[in-house]
Amino acid sequence: MSKEEILAGLKIAISRGESLGKAKQSFINAGYNPREVEEAALMLSGVLSSYYPKQLQQPIQQLQQPSQQSLPKQEQKPEQENKSRKKLILLLIIIFLILLAGIITLILLRI
Repeated sequence: MSKEEILAGLKIAISRGESLGKAKQSFINAGYNPREVEEAALMLSGVLSSYYPKQLQQPIQQLQQPSQQSLPKQEQKPEQENKSRKKLILLLIIIFLILLAGIITLILLRI
């Protein structure tokens, strides 16, 4: 596939709301030459940045930096979820103990 065809595919992906980084990675994952995909993405980012410089600053930075930047963010989410789950479990245990103490107190006072 020529660079122009890759460029056209990237344009279509962006017009559908996909980020340039994801569109680029899709082409690479599909088996296209990574160098040609990079060149087409750089061409596209240059064209789009002249029309929408503020909106595309973030996708352009992602394009110029390694795509592995998103991995630490994905790794942080499970850690935050684990912390919130631990807090929830601790809260439920405390509520259970309070209810248990109340039930025991009621039983002892009625006898």
